Amino acid sequence: MKRIIIYKNYVITFAFIFVVFAQILFAVEPKEEVGITFTFANGEVTTQGDSSYYEFDVMLEADESDTFFGSGMVYINYNIDGFGDYISTNNNIILTKGALIQGELTPGLPLYNIVNTVDNTPFRIAITTDYNYPANPLFANPLTTSPIQYLHIKILIYDPSQNAGLSFEQNLMEGQQYHSNNSTIYSPVIAIDIDNSSLPVSNADISEPKCGLLQNTPNPFGRTNSSTEINFIIDKNALAEVKIYNIRGQLVRNLFIGIVNKDEELNLIWNGKDEEGNILQSGIYFYQLRVDKESYQSKKLLLIR
Repeated sequence: MKRIIIYKNYVITFAFIFVVFAQILFAVEPKEEVGITFTFANGEVTTQGDSSYYEFDVMLEADESDTFFGSGMVYINYNIDGFGDYISTNNNIILTKGALIQGELTPGLPLYNIVNTVDNTPFRIAITTDYNYPANPLFANPLTTSPIQYLHIKILIYDPSQNAGLSFEQNLMEGQQYHSNNSTIYSPVIAIDIDNSSLPVSNADISEPKCGLLQNTPNPFGRTNSSTEINFIIDKNALAEVKIYNIRGQLVRNLFIGIVNKDEELNLIWNGKDEEGNILQSGIYFYQLRVDKESYQSKKLLLIR
């Protein structure tokens, strides 16, 4: 009996040493200068009783693999004509955790929490999520290099004749997105996507809107096709601009600026070069439509050399 007890003690001691050694061995410092990108996806109108909601996902992706997401903060602007003002104070927003921040360390002890939802302004919501175990960063969920659901959001529709007017407030989100040690930040933060869908709207309207940017074709381009076509339509006579940004949010090309007639479709060609005619490297780029100097819509494309 004594030998069995001694043996069990050896096993427990060995297991403890192994766990400590594993934590030291695998507790690699997070990569510096890893970018993070926020986008909108899967927008749709749903009904619940006599009420209608606009539901959508906030998606996240990193520009490098092998990172683990920690705590974060997102600021979302919205159209008060469509949703009313102070949607948190008025209890007109419902939040659920997306796939990225789901999961529990042990039953009843969540890895992540939505810790705060406040009205930053009458037309902007601030949402904070927290990773609860920074001492064990490898318990966290990995942030992938393709979009993964971060938050699912439902906002009560106040006026269905309006547009959603969703956009991120990028400057407030910089320095607020952390690796799972909750001390190393993701940088740069790219949050230039826009969802200006009409209310109500169908999924088909989001993918190919009657007014706004259409998805570029071909996509990806660069290897077998030296250029890609970007088309857009707007619903009024206005000054339109199309700008192209790299994954770090830096402007690389002013593709178009000019007065556009209502319902006129414009076809633009981009050759994968910057403003000075330099050939750009392979990677993810964003093209953004601005109407009368205001952001209207953004989409993503892929350049492969």
